[in-house]
Parts: sequence; structure tokens; C-alpha cells
Amino acid sequence: MSKPLPVVFVWHFHQPCYLDYATGIYRMPWVRLHAIKDYYGFALTLSRFPEIKATFNLTPVLVAQILDILKRRASDKFLDLSYRSADTLDSEEQLFLLRDFFSLNWETMVPLFPRYQQLLVKRGRTASGAELEERVRDFSVSEWRDLQVLFNLAWFHPTLRQEEGLLKDLVRKGRNYTEEEKTALLDFQYEIMARIIPLWKRMSGEGQIEISTSPYYHPILPLLLSGPQPLPEDAALQVRMAREFCRDIFGSEPAGCWPSEGAVSNETLNLLTREGFLWTATDEGILRRSWDGGELPADGIYQPYAYQGDAGQIKVIFRDQHISDKIGFAYQFQEAKAAAENLCADLSRVKRLLGDGPGAVHIILDGENAWESYPVNGVPFLTTLYATLSARKEFKTYTASQSLSETRTLPLNRIHTGSWINQDLHIWSGYPAADFAWQAVARARQARRIEEFGEPARSSVLAAEGSDWFWWLSPEHCSGRDQEFDDLFRLFLINFYRFQGEKEPEDLQNFTKELQAEKVRLPKNPIQPEIDGRVTSYYEWLGAGHLTEGALSGAMHQQQRVVVTDFYFGWDRNNLYLRCDLDPVCVEEDGFLFCLNFGLAGQWSFRAGNGKIISQSFLFPVAQETIIEVAFPWQELKLVSGSGLEFFFEVRRDNHILQRFPHQKSLNLTVPGDDYEENFW
Repeated sequence: MSKPLPVVFVWHFHQPCYLDYATGIYRMPWVRLHAIKDYYGFALTLSRFPEIKATFNLTPVLVAQILDILKRRASDKFLDLSYRSADTLDSEEQLFLLRDFFSLNWETMVPLFPRYQQLLVKRGRTASGAELEERVRDFSVSEWRDLQVLFNLAWFHPTLRQEEGLLKDLVRKGRNYTEEEKTALLDFQYEIMARIIPLWKRMSGEGQIEISTSPYYHPILPLLLSGPQPLPEDAALQVRMAREFCRDIFGSEPAGCWPSEGAVSNETLNLLTREGFLWTATDEGILRRSWDGGELPADGIYQPYAYQGDAGQIKVIFRDQHISDKIGFAYQFQEAKAAAENLCADLSRVKRLLGDGPGAVHIILDGENAWESYPVNGVPFLTTLYATLSARKEFKTYTASQSLSETRTLPLNRIHTGSWINQDLHIWSGYPAADFAWQAVARARQARRIEEFGEPARSSVLAAEGSDWFWWLSPEHCSGRDQEFDDLFRLFLINFYRFQGEKEPEDLQNFTKELQAEKVRLPKNPIQPEIDGRVTSYYEWLGAGHLTEGALSGAMHQQQRVVVTDFYFGWDRNNLYLRCDLDPVCVEEDGFLFCLNFGLAGQWSFRAGNGKIISQSFLFPVAQETIIEVAFPWQELKLVSGSGLEFFFEVRRDNHILQRFPHQKSLNLTVPGDDYEENFW
């Protein structure tokens, strides 16, 4: 019988520092909310499949905040206003609830609660600014209280809502909650948070999981070591603090380190080696660019390597980008059983490639952000996958250290400098906002040794080095909360100066992220383009809505080829019009499926092959020459005029979602009536 294929899952759990060291208040609630939704629930799901082994990569800044919130019951504005009696909320607080208590995935989390869905409709999916201020007056005390409860209840992991009596009762009741029920729910968050680290410790002690770590505040090590504003001393301290923190909390030295964002360099691997780490990991693209022996062999990414540097030797594993990205970006759109079978089919392909030879599949990705886009927070997919892997003897899961202990390594002479994203560091460096931010950090340090600074000044400046602030400063990413992330970055530096008894530079009071061109534009007037696959005149798409690739990208970054670079949409009385501008590199490629999804109203699609639309694949006007143009008849939806519906557009290939417009949520449309020219979505 052939030996089973080793499968190594590395799940990365991380949140940046949200703690204002000057006030002790958390500026954002995401550690607390992900704690009750992901950190405990994800581990609980895995614990019920003892044959499945995995590595949990835990950033110290995340674990420290969980402990801090538990110890001090430290608060945040979301929590304060949740505890506030609904009949005492003032108009400003009510506006905050209306704006921010729908901060979750509207497609997968809100519909689980009919009352929550009702409140969202009453609020308005597209309402903002003055519209929200007007609608504050429309909500009763009972509705405010239900909103307080349902926002927090929706963030609990679905398994907890099914199994914990308090949560089950609140789900069953559905509406008209009392202040006592609300307080009990909010207090229960702390009980769940108190279970997280003991569960991690137990699973680690039983050998089901290995705990690895990342640099303490999640900085990009290659940039700290040798970037435009190098701070190598800080890089070493961030790594050393992480190793010591992990040892103190979990009782043993971590063997592995996932460098933040998989960002590596020769200097980075030497640093990790000096600090006592035995293995590290990054993306397969890094290996391809580090390979000196011609084309990388087909089984190359599945082999572990030994990097020999000035500081000694460290083992390096490389993630399978294809499988990892499917979990992160594609399987959320598939039925759980089909997704699990598809993943196993990929594993079988690798097993055939390796035969009985050495090697392992390394599946490495974010362990929290993807699940919000999955039905039921990914529980059906994960339980189906774990059950399938437990039953199929041709695969065997290992922790990273277990796998490395049983497999020989190949020599690796050098490592390419880059991250898992495009094998470079451009997300965190090389554009105006990032350049200013790095200069601001270096200026604060004033070439003084980091050990010279006392607490909490030292923690503040180290927190400012975290990768997350630069992620959201990047023109490629938009959180919807860019101002708040920008404020946090500058707050850490402002606090640093004030803790030192110094006045902060005036430019730290300014918004760091340069203003971007508007990326999401709604239609301004009806259009009637000619469906010929060409921009026939300047005016035919003038006034259309416009979405650009990446306009709504968030905490997850998918590494893939862009097919559609710009997406336009508009309408008249009879048709919804769509326009796709294609990347010239992709035009002649085969196998693309373009999907129009109208939610409950239905889904339509058309196919392209060899640069042309396949005529048999659609029943409505579609044309492709220099662009793709579509005229979709409203009557196909079989909805009456004035009906609201949600819409999104997908580009697929081989059952994989390559792109989605919008990236999250949906466009909200209204089927036009006779007054369509005066009333549009």
C-alpha cells in the first residue's frame, strides 16, 4: 500500500494593535468580535476531528489583546454603546448604531436573523450621511435594543448559537429583547473569550495543533531590516519578543515563525535563525524566484528546504498557492461537499505527482477573514473537509514540525526578497503614503536605540511598525474605515512623542493616505449603448455606474491575474447594460464564464473562448470586440416594476471565482417602471 500524502495546514490568526496606550481604550472592536466568532469556534470545530492535525500561527499582538480585554474588561465604543440602555441613547449614539452596527457581511450573516434583516431594510442598504441622520427618527426604543442585541449575537460563532443555551434562547426569541437579556449576552462574550487560550493550550498539549508565531506587532521584516528607512534593531526585537511571549503564554519555545505576510529575504531568514526558530514558511512564488537550477521541477513546491545562511540553518516550507487561494476565495461560492471533493481532487493530483517519494502539501492562509463570506461561517465546509480527510487513508494531516521531522530537506542557497503577494513588497512600500509613514516612524526613533525608550512609548512605536497600517494606506486596498486605520497609525506615533514629553510634529495631524480617485460610481442617468463590443461614441457610456478592479478589496488579498480591469453598469426602461473592459493579456485566453447574479431572482451567464463570446451560451444581446457589452432584459427577471433586487457580476474559470464586482456585498438595483428616468437605484 502506498504511503499517505502528508497535508500540512497552517492557519494564521492575526489582528493589529487597536489599543490606545494613552487611554487604555480599544479604538476598534475586531479582536473582541473575532474572538467570539472565529478564534474559539474555529478551534472547537477542529477539536471534534482528533485525527486532523494543524498548525495555528498566532501573532502575539492578537493574543496579548485577548488577555488584556479579559483581564481589564477593557472596552471599545461598540461595546459601550451595546451596554447602554436603549432608552438613554442620544441622537449621536443612535446614528453610530445605524451606521456601524451593521458592520458584518450582509449576505451571509444578516439573513440568519429575520429581525436584523428587517432593520437593515428599514435603515436602507445604500443610505449614508444625511439620509441616516434623517432615519434615526424612524426607529423605536425596542428597535434600537434589538439592533444592539442582534449585532453582537450575529458575531457569535454559529456552533455556539446552536449549542449554548443563552444564545439558543435569544436566537429563538428573535426580537423584542429586554435589557437584562442584552446584558447577559454581552457578559457571555467574556466567558467565550476566557475559553480560547485554554482550548489552544489543550489542543497543543494533545499534539493536535502546533503553535507557531509571527513578529510581535506583525511588521514586514525585510523592510525593517533593509528598507528605505531601515530599523534592524527593531526587527530583531519584534522577533525576540514574539518568541519569548509565545514561550511564556504556551509553555514552550515556538519552533516555527510565519514572517508577517510571508515576507522574506536573506536577512530575514538569518534573523529568524539567530533567534532560535527551526522553520519558517512563505509562498511558492518566492521559491520560483529563488530557484537557480533552471525551471523549478513540478514537485518542487512540495519539498521542504534547508536555507544555510550566516547564522546557521533554518528549514523553509512553501505554500501551495492554488489550493490555499481556493479556500480563501473560491470555495465560499460552492456547496460544502463539492468544495471538499474539489480540494481532495487537488490533493490526489499532488499524490500522483509525488508517488511514494518525499514531499508534503502546505496549505497556508488566513484563519479568520475568509469565513465571513462562507455560509454558516465556513462550518459546513470545514466539517465536511475534516470528515473527508479523516476517512480517506491516502491523505494524512501533520503539523509543520511533525512533517519536517519525517522528510529530508533540499538545499536552498538564497531566498528572493518578497511577500506572498506578487512576490514583492509594494503593498507596504514605494508609494507616497507609505514613504511618509516610514519616514514618520524613523523620525520618531531619531536614531536612538530602541532599548532607550521606556513603556508605553516603546510599545507605541513598535505598534506603528505593524503591516496593517501600510496595508490600508495602499491604494490597492479600501476598508471603508481607512480614516480610522490612518488615525490609529498616527495615534501610536503621537502617543510615542507625548510619552517622551515631546511635542509631536504637526504633519502627524494630517490624513496620511492620499486621496484616491473615486473607485465606486453609481449611475447618474439612463443610457442606451449600442451592443457591438466597441466604444462607439464617447457619450454612450457617459453617466454609467463604474467599478474598478480592487475598488472594494478588503482584508483578504487574492493573488491572481486580472481579467476585467473596469466594470460599467447602467440601464434604460427595457434593459440593464453591462460593460467589461478586459486585460489585453487575457483577451485571447479560453474558458472564461461571466455570471450575472440577481440573488433570488436568478442567475444568467455567458462563455468566452479564444477571445470570442460563444453564441450558444446566452439568450440576450452580448458582443465582444475591444470590450464586452451586454444588454440584459429586465423582463427576464419576472419582477414587477419597482421591485428591489441585489446584483453582482462574477468572472469564473474551471469552477473558480477569479473576480467579483463588487468585491463584497452587492449592487442594489430597482426594476425600472414608467418613471425610471426620475427614479433610479
